[in-house]
Amino acid sequence: MRAWAALSLGLFAVVGCGSNTPADPTVIPLGDWGREAAAVECAQIFGCCDATERVAIRYADEAQCREMIADLVQSGVTDAVRMGLVLYDGKAARRCIDETTAFDCLHLPDVPLYLLGPSCRKVTPGASPAGSPCEDLDGICQSAVCNGTCAAPGPCWNVTCDIGQYCEPALPGCAPVKADGAACADNFECTPPSVCMRATGVCGPPLSDGAACEVRGDCASSNCSGGTGSTQICQPRLCDGV
Repeated sequence: MRAWAALSLGLFAVVGCGSNTPADPTVIPLGDWGREAAAVECAQIFGCCDATERVAIRYADEAQCREMIADLVQSGVTDAVRMGLVLYDGKAARRCIDETTAFDCLHLPDVPLYLLGPSCRKVTPGASPAGSPCEDLDGICQSAVCNGTCAAPGPCWNVTCDIGQYCEPALPGCAPVKADGAACADNFECTPPSVCMRATGVCGPPLSDGAACEVRGDCASSNCSGGTGSTQICQPRLCDGV
Protein backbone atom coordinates (compact mmCIF):
# COMPACT_ATOMS: atom_id res chain seq x y z
CA MET A 1 0.00 0.00 0.00
CA ARG A 2 1.36 3.44 -0.92
CA ALA A 3 0.35 4.82 2.46
CA TRP A 4 3.09 2.62 3.87
CA ALA A 5 5.75 3.87 1.43
CA ALA A 6 7.30 6.35 3.86
CA LEU A 7 6.84 3.95 6.78
CA SER A 8 8.62 1.13 4.97
CA LEU A 9 11.75 3.24 4.61
CA GLY A 10 13.22 2.02 7.85
CA LEU A 11 13.89 1.60 11.57
CA PHE A 12 17.13 1.79 13.49
CA ALA A 13 19.19 0.28 16.28
CA VAL A 14 19.36 2.92 19.03
CA VAL A 15 22.87 3.90 20.14
CA GLY A 16 23.24 4.09 23.93
CA CYS A 17 23.85 7.50 25.46
CA GLY A 18 27.40 8.12 26.59
CA SER A 19 28.80 5.17 24.70
CA ASN A 20 32.44 5.41 23.63
CA THR A 21 32.00 2.69 21.00
CA PRO A 22 32.74 4.07 17.51
CA ALA A 23 29.72 4.26 15.25
CA ASP A 24 29.38 1.33 12.86
CA PRO A 25 29.56 2.74 9.29
CA THR A 26 27.51 -0.20 8.01
CA VAL A 27 24.54 0.74 10.21
CA ILE A 28 22.15 3.71 10.14
CA PRO A 29 20.68 4.37 13.61
CA LEU A 30 16.93 4.70 13.85
CA GLY A 31 17.16 8.34 14.85
CA ASP A 32 19.06 9.18 11.65
CA TRP A 33 16.78 7.41 9.18
CA GLY A 34 14.61 10.37 8.23
CA ARG A 35 17.64 12.57 7.58
CA GLU A 36 19.38 9.92 5.46
CA ALA A 37 16.26 9.12 3.43
CA ALA A 38 15.52 12.81 2.84
CA ALA A 39 19.08 13.49 1.69
CA VAL A 40 18.81 10.85 -1.07
CA GLU A 41 15.31 11.83 -2.17
CA CYS A 42 16.00 15.55 -2.30
CA ALA A 43 19.39 15.20 -3.97
CA GLN A 44 17.69 13.26 -6.75
CA ILE A 45 14.85 15.76 -7.10
CA PHE A 46 17.09 18.81 -7.27
CA GLY A 47 19.87 17.10 -9.18
CA CYS A 48 17.68 15.59 -11.89
CA CYS A 49 14.62 17.84 -12.26
CA ASP A 50 14.79 20.82 -14.58
CA ALA A 51 13.21 24.19 -13.72
CA THR A 52 9.92 23.34 -15.45
CA GLU A 53 9.54 20.06 -13.59
CA ARG A 54 10.37 21.63 -10.25
CA VAL A 55 7.40 24.00 -10.58
CA ALA A 56 5.17 21.03 -9.66
CA ILE A 57 7.22 20.22 -6.54
CA ARG A 58 6.23 21.99 -3.34
CA TYR A 59 9.76 22.52 -2.02
CA ALA A 60 11.34 25.93 -2.51
CA ASP A 61 14.87 24.53 -2.39
CA GLU A 62 16.79 21.40 -1.43
CA ALA A 63 17.22 22.50 2.19
CA GLN A 64 13.46 22.85 2.67
CA CYS A 65 12.94 19.52 0.90
CA ARG A 66 15.31 17.76 3.29
CA GLU A 67 13.74 19.33 6.38
CA MET A 68 10.16 18.47 5.43
CA ILE A 69 10.82 14.93 4.23
CA ALA A 70 13.08 14.11 7.17
CA ASP A 71 10.42 15.14 9.69
CA LEU A 72 7.69 13.22 7.88
CA VAL A 73 9.68 10.00 7.46
CA GLN A 74 11.23 10.05 10.94
CA SER A 75 7.96 10.59 12.78
CA GLY A 76 6.23 7.80 10.86
CA VAL A 77 8.99 5.28 11.45
CA THR A 78 9.55 6.19 15.09
CA ASP A 79 5.84 5.85 15.86
CA ALA A 80 5.57 2.52 14.03
CA VAL A 81 8.50 1.06 15.96
CA ARG A 82 7.21 2.36 19.28
CA MET A 83 3.80 0.79 18.60
CA GLY A 84 5.38 -2.54 17.75
CA LEU A 85 4.03 -2.56 14.20
CA VAL A 86 7.40 -2.97 12.48
CA LEU A 87 10.97 -3.91 13.30
CA TYR A 88 14.11 -2.17 12.11
CA ASP A 89 17.29 -3.37 10.38
CA GLY A 90 20.00 -0.71 10.47
CA LYS A 91 22.32 -2.68 8.16
CA ALA A 92 19.58 -3.01 5.53
CA ALA A 93 19.01 0.73 5.93
CA ARG A 94 22.63 1.52 5.05
CA ARG A 95 22.53 -0.80 2.03
CA CYS A 96 19.20 0.72 0.94
CA ILE A 97 20.66 4.24 0.99
CA ASP A 98 23.78 3.15 -0.89
CA GLU A 99 21.77 1.28 -3.52
CA THR A 100 19.34 4.17 -4.04
CA THR A 101 22.15 6.72 -4.31
CA ALA A 102 23.59 4.71 -7.21
CA PHE A 103 20.46 5.13 -9.39
CA ASP A 104 20.74 7.63 -12.22
CA CYS A 105 18.14 10.21 -13.21
CA LEU A 106 16.28 7.76 -15.45
CA HIS A 107 15.65 5.48 -12.49
CA LEU A 108 14.23 7.84 -9.91
CA PRO A 109 11.45 6.50 -7.68
CA ASP A 110 8.01 7.18 -9.16
CA VAL A 111 6.43 7.32 -5.69
CA PRO A 112 7.79 10.16 -3.51
CA LEU A 113 9.44 8.99 -0.27
CA TYR A 114 9.89 5.47 -1.67
CA LEU A 115 13.51 4.38 -1.92
CA LEU A 116 14.64 1.88 -4.53
CA GLY A 117 17.09 -0.98 -4.14
CA PRO A 118 16.69 -4.61 -3.14
CA SER A 119 17.60 -3.93 0.49
CA CYS A 120 14.99 -1.19 0.99
CA ARG A 121 12.16 -3.64 1.48
CA LYS A 122 14.11 -5.18 4.36
CA VAL A 123 14.59 -1.99 6.38
CA THR A 124 11.30 -2.05 8.28
CA PRO A 125 9.90 -5.58 8.16
CA GLY A 126 6.50 -6.12 9.71
CA ALA A 127 6.42 -7.42 13.27
CA SER A 128 3.18 -9.43 13.15
CA PRO A 129 3.46 -13.21 12.64
CA ALA A 130 1.17 -15.34 10.49
CA GLY A 131 -2.43 -15.34 11.67
CA SER A 132 -2.27 -11.92 13.35
CA PRO A 133 -5.09 -9.47 12.52
CA CYS A 134 -3.89 -6.77 10.12
CA GLU A 135 -7.01 -5.28 8.49
CA ASP A 136 -5.50 -4.26 5.12
CA LEU A 137 -2.03 -3.22 6.28
CA ASP A 138 0.49 -5.40 4.44
CA GLY A 139 3.41 -3.54 6.01
CA ILE A 140 2.84 -4.78 9.57
CA CYS A 141 3.04 -8.47 8.60
CA GLN A 142 6.27 -10.47 8.63
CA SER A 143 5.15 -11.81 5.24
CA ALA A 144 4.21 -8.31 3.94
CA VAL A 145 0.92 -9.93 2.87
CA CYS A 146 -2.33 -9.17 4.69
CA ASN A 147 -5.57 -10.95 3.82
CA GLY A 148 -7.49 -9.85 6.90
CA THR A 149 -4.86 -11.76 8.86
CA CYS A 150 -1.16 -11.95 8.11
CA ALA A 151 -0.19 -14.67 5.65
CA ALA A 152 2.73 -16.98 6.39
CA PRO A 153 6.07 -15.38 5.48
CA GLY A 154 8.01 -16.71 2.53
CA PRO A 155 11.46 -18.30 2.82
CA CYS A 156 13.25 -14.98 2.19
CA TRP A 157 11.35 -12.80 4.65
CA ASN A 158 14.22 -12.56 7.17
CA VAL A 159 17.13 -12.79 4.72
CA THR A 160 19.10 -9.60 3.90
CA CYS A 161 21.68 -9.93 1.14
CA ASP A 162 24.75 -7.86 0.30
CA ILE A 163 24.91 -5.56 -2.72
CA GLY A 164 25.30 -7.70 -5.83
CA GLN A 165 23.17 -10.49 -4.38
CA TYR A 166 19.49 -11.34 -4.04
CA CYS A 167 17.59 -13.88 -1.94
CA GLU A 168 16.75 -17.01 -3.88
CA PRO A 169 13.66 -18.65 -2.30
CA ALA A 170 14.62 -22.11 -3.56
CA LEU A 171 17.75 -22.14 -1.37
CA PRO A 172 16.64 -20.12 0.66
CA GLY A 173 19.57 -17.77 0.82
CA CYS A 174 21.63 -15.19 -1.03
CA ALA A 175 22.83 -15.76 -4.59
CA PRO A 176 24.67 -13.53 -7.09
CA VAL A 177 22.45 -11.32 -9.25
CA LYS A 178 21.94 -12.69 -12.76
CA ALA A 179 23.43 -11.66 -16.09
CA ASP A 180 21.39 -10.69 -19.15
CA GLY A 181 19.61 -13.66 -20.69
CA ALA A 182 19.11 -15.53 -17.41
CA ALA A 183 15.60 -16.55 -16.37
CA CYS A 184 14.09 -14.32 -13.68
CA ALA A 185 10.92 -13.57 -11.78
CA ASP A 186 11.62 -10.04 -10.48
CA ASN A 187 13.87 -7.07 -11.20
CA PHE A 188 15.97 -7.50 -8.07
CA GLU A 189 17.30 -10.79 -9.47
CA CYS A 190 19.03 -9.00 -12.38
CA THR A 191 22.30 -7.07 -12.46
CA PRO A 192 21.41 -3.33 -12.47
CA PRO A 193 20.48 -1.53 -14.58
CA SER A 194 19.03 -4.61 -16.32
CA VAL A 195 15.49 -5.63 -15.43
CA CYS A 196 13.37 -8.77 -15.59
CA MET A 197 11.42 -8.34 -18.82
CA ARG A 198 7.76 -9.20 -18.32
CA ALA A 199 7.23 -10.55 -21.84
CA THR A 200 10.18 -12.96 -21.85
CA GLY A 201 10.93 -13.65 -18.17
CA VAL A 202 14.66 -13.05 -18.66
CA CYS A 203 17.05 -10.33 -17.51
CA GLY A 204 17.85 -7.67 -20.08
CA PRO A 205 18.56 -3.96 -20.57
CA PRO A 206 15.53 -1.73 -19.93
CA LEU A 207 13.72 -0.56 -23.05
CA SER A 208 14.19 2.85 -24.64
CA ASP A 209 11.41 5.38 -25.25
CA GLY A 210 9.10 4.26 -28.06
CA ALA A 211 9.53 0.52 -27.46
CA ALA A 212 6.48 -1.65 -26.78
CA CYS A 213 6.21 -2.59 -23.09
CA GLU A 214 3.96 -4.44 -20.67
CA VAL A 215 4.83 -2.86 -17.31
CA ARG A 216 6.71 0.28 -16.24
CA GLY A 217 9.61 -1.84 -15.02
CA ASP A 218 10.37 -2.78 -18.64
CA CYS A 219 11.31 0.82 -19.46
CA ALA A 220 14.44 2.83 -18.75
CA SER A 221 12.14 5.77 -17.95
CA SER A 222 9.86 3.64 -15.69
CA ASN A 223 6.91 4.95 -17.74
CA CYS A 224 4.95 2.37 -19.76
CA SER A 225 1.75 4.01 -20.99
CA GLY A 226 -0.14 5.48 -23.94
CA GLY A 227 0.21 3.77 -27.28
CA THR A 228 -2.67 2.63 -29.47
CA GLY A 229 -5.44 0.33 -28.28
CA SER A 230 -4.07 -2.24 -25.84
CA THR A 231 -0.48 -1.49 -26.86
CA GLN A 232 1.66 0.46 -24.41
CA ILE A 233 4.99 2.09 -25.11
CA CYS A 234 7.90 3.40 -23.08
CA GLN A 235 7.70 7.17 -22.73
CA PRO A 236 9.72 9.91 -21.03
CA ARG A 237 8.70 10.56 -17.45
CA LEU A 238 8.88 13.86 -15.67
CA CYS A 239 10.97 14.22 -12.59
CA ASP A 240 10.05 12.09 -9.55
CA GLY A 241 6.71 11.01 -10.97
CA VAL A 242 5.48 14.56 -11.68
